[in-house]
Amino acid sequence: MKRAVAAAAVLAAVAAGVTVASRPTTVRVPAGTAMQDAVADAGAGSVVRLEPGVHTGPIVIDKKLTLEADSGAVLAVRPSVEAALTITADDVHVQGLVVEGAVQGITVREAEDVVLEDVTVTGARLHGIEVVDASARISGARITNMISEYAQGIEVRYADNHPRTVVENSLVEGGQEGIVSHVAEVEFSRNIVRGTTMRAVAITEMSHGIARSNLVEDAAGAGLYCGDMSMCEFSGNEVNQVAEAGVGSQAGWGLAVNYRSRASTNNDSLAGEAGGVGTFVHSLVRDRSPFELGRGWRAVPNIVATALLALLVLFLVTRGSRWALDRLSAGARRNPSDPARYVVPLFVVGLAVQSFHLVEHALQVYRVHIDGVPSKGGIVGPSVEAEWIHFVYNAAVLVGIAAVAAGRARGWRPRGEIRAGDALLGAAVALQSYHMVEHSVKLLQHLQGGAKVNPGLAGAHVDLVLLHFGINLAVYVAVAGAAASYAFSASWTTSLRRFLTSERRSRVLAPLRRTLKA
Repeated sequence: MKRAVAAAAVLAAVAAGVTVASRPTTVRVPAGTAMQDAVADAGAGSVVRLEPGVHTGPIVIDKKLTLEADSGAVLAVRPSVEAALTITADDVHVQGLVVEGAVQGITVREAEDVVLEDVTVTGARLHGIEVVDASARISGARITNMISEYAQGIEVRYADNHPRTVVENSLVEGGQEGIVSHVAEVEFSRNIVRGTTMRAVAITEMSHGIARSNLVEDAAGAGLYCGDMSMCEFSGNEVNQVAEAGVGSQAGWGLAVNYRSRASTNNDSLAGEAGGVGTFVHSLVRDRSPFELGRGWRAVPNIVATALLALLVLFLVTRGSRWALDRLSAGARRNPSDPARYVVPLFVVGLAVQSFHLVEHALQVYRVHIDGVPSKGGIVGPSVEAEWIHFVYNAAVLVGIAAVAAGRARGWRPRGEIRAGDALLGAAVALQSYHMVEHSVKLLQHLQGGAKVNPGLAGAHVDLVLLHFGINLAVYVAVAGAAASYAFSASWTTSLRRFLTSERRSRVLAPLRRTLKA
């Protein structure tokens, strides 16, 4: 009996110790204390609580932490400070904090499971709250008195590889855009946005977004906006009269859907000087959620038609390229030994890069036209600046095949079928040169406007995804065909042609014909 009582006492003591040990440590920070030092000294999982008064920032939280603020506690920084509060760690919880000043009030970067609850940001220059390559739940935020005419209240960007960011029960007053996403998965619910000058609630740049039960007042341009190949579900939103702030999608629409975007509206009250709903550049508004759309395998005929058209263009260009290469090589200096040292390696590099590039575009076609997910890129695209990486892809391919063409002009003579190889190589150089023009224009548009995906020249008039898939397919077939033609020996191809036109062919194929007839 005594042993049982002793064992129970030991267990109770251990349990009590575990309970005490599991309680987070609370660090109280009086006004005037060096905030960054207090945060740095707090252990992971601690609670840092700001007492009433003015606290001087900036603060960087790079570990799991809870930051709470008593009523009357203010984190104040100079207007020139980049961010008053920066969060770079997962599982950070900020509650009741008031932030004054800075270019960005609160920045969440490369982190997940961050909670911002009942925070207030006032006097920020460009962003009240920004979530960059991260995800967060923002609840009960108040963003007011932003300084710049280009300011954005709450922005979520480049976060499509993170869980959905939720913004709910928050207030944004003023700024160019109230609550906006770029390349992200978002949900905006029960927010109030007032006094924006371009877009109040915007889901754009290949984002997936849900906007429910938001109230937009005293706005200009567009109350709700879905743009740049985004998929948006709107329901129960109330948009009061929206004033004109420009042309097109900024002409004063309750809801504007722009550039190959898909949106649905359900029980939304939409009013604007230009009208309730405006669609632009191959966009659609339907009753069903766009997340239920997607053509599936019904898109295959369009994809096949694009591939056949690309091959037809390749055939036509190939017909004229032989003449161009003959003229280029006619007066060129002949030195077969010199170009041979670099031609083959560059040919291999160009073909390898183009092979991977075609896989990228094939995957993009599947995701956009079959799976119905326009915000997803290829393999590398979602993690980098898409316009830059595709520009580099195409520049590498053009350099490789142009060097091979220069080698041919200088006298490099492959062992294989030269006539066919030269025609295909010339076609590859011509098509890839045009392709580089497209991507140069797209890159310029990216640098000027900042959009992650840009139309280029032809992309403003035809399907952008299928256009570049077709061009890449034609270039790949041309480069691979030229490589195969140059690699196979002329004697082998000559023998094959002779076989196909000789009596031997009849003797070999005769048994097969008899079998098929039987």
